[in-house]
Amino acid sequence: MSSVGEILKNTREAKGITIEQVAEATSIRVLYLEAIENEQFQLVPGEVYLKGFIRNYANYIGLNGPAMVEKYKEQVEANKKHEHPVQAETNDIKHQQTEKSGHGKAKLAKPNTFDIMSLLEKFLTKRNFALLAGLILVIAAGSFINSFFGDKDSQPAKTKQAAVESVKSESADKAQVASVSKDQNGIYIVKNAANIEAQVEFSGDCWTEAYADGKEVFVGMMSAGKTVNWKAEKELQIKVGNVRVAKINCNGQPIPYAPDENGIAVRTFKR
Repeated sequence: MSSVGEILKNTREAKGITIEQVAEATSIRVLYLEAIENEQFQLVPGEVYLKGFIRNYANYIGLNGPAMVEKYKEQVEANKKHEHPVQAETNDIKHQQTEKSGHGKAKLAKPNTFDIMSLLEKFLTKRNFALLAGLILVIAAGSFINSFFGDKDSQPAKTKQAAVESVKSESADKAQVASVSKDQNGIYIVKNAANIEAQVEFSGDCWTEAYADGKEVFVGMMSAGKTVNWKAEKELQIKVGNVRVAKINCNGQPIPYAPDENGIAVRTFKR
């Protein structure tokens, strides 16, 4: 029976598609595509990314992507049983023993009960009752004193805290609001902000790359429902394999895609 890597490679070659063409269309690095074809799955960064790569690769060359992912899962399980048959058998035996022992569990004995009223009668003598009443009076008096003086002591602290919050609010009102505008070269210029801050929400699986001030901060597959935040001082560049599933916000401002924009998209932000 052919493996996942063999099926993908044989199908691609039969259709005359180069691995570079697959990389360009799916935004998956050639390194990872070759690793999948050669069954070197450990070279792909993470199980989630690996499954996404297999699905996207299979879909592009005309195969059923989800079905190919299921075949990969079955292949992994089969390899585990083949590599550790003794362990699997041991786990089955333990499971059977657990089921058998479950039928023979003894019922826990109920705890011994005692006469509460009898115990109270022995404890509540006149002397003990007087001590208990005195203790209650002391606790009540302490609570009253603390509530009377405590509120007065805490009043200056509350006033000081309110003053600090008022100053912070005034400072925030005076702060300039960040603006993001697109220039004639398609670059988004960020003004009135200390940093470039971008948030990306993904509604579907998407290959993504991010570079902050010329340094790589992320390269890999983002899954549906994922939200990430990236920051840069001077320049931030974000590349997505499917712009339709990536909602990008820069310094609180949404960055829309054009009505006819599909597939790979690059967004560059500068200060």
